[in-house]
Amino acid sequence: MKTIAIILATAALNLSVLSVAQASGSDEIPSVTVRFADLDLTRSDGLSSLYTRLSQAAKSVCREMDPASEKGVSVQQRYQACLDQSIKDAVAKINQPAFTDYVARKASPASSTGIKLAAK
Repeated sequence: MKTIAIILATAALNLSVLSVAQASGSDEIPSVTVRFADLDLTRSDGLSSLYTRLSQAAKSVCREMDPASEKGVSVQQRYQACLDQSIKDAVAKINQPAFTDYVARKASPASSTGIKLAAK
């Protein structure tokens, strides 16, 4: 089963679950499970589906920072940073070169996201 656990604050690896999480002010760290055993990461549709799932999970985890609930540039910046970091950490833990390349292309300067991935 292809899955992995990712928690920003503790970066824990687990072979059965992928969780994207963000550290909040409370002791409990929000997380969302993303399963991808059903996806073929050698195909572009599999890569796209995994990216969509990670993006949705990151939005769910970062929702308390959603700028729709509060106005201000710093709120938008914190929300975007949460999304970017959640996805970046998940991509690193998944550690699939084809997926890393796919996300790097999505995060090109022409894209609206601030995600930057380091080359290995």
